[in-house]
Amino acid sequence: MLAAVLSEGLPTSGIDALKLGSCVGCSQVFLCIDPKKLGGDAAVTQIADSVVEYVQGAEPDEAGRTPEYPGEGAVRRRERQTREGIEVDDGVWAEVQALAVAG
Repeated sequence: MLAAVLSEGLPTSGIDALKLGSCVGCSQVFLCIDPKKLGGDAAVTQIADSVVEYVQGAEPDEAGRTPEYPGEGAVRRRERQTREGIEVDDGVWAEVQALAVAG
């Protein structure tokens, strides 16, 4: 909701109403923060490391899944994609190839 208000874009309900698929018409807001203005790199690193350590030390849930810190899944995906390549839906890839030929 905040992104829609700040960007004068579509909220979730408006995006769904387009019926054009995931992320079509998304509202986005980007924040850039200079860690040097927040106590310096060392302070930011210490805080981030303490959060990671705290989350990784938490007990697994009922299904046995361990908690993840924000972005941990993205780091794993990027590492896997660097090793194995990026998965692309076959239908989407066919559309990209068709556009390349038509272009």
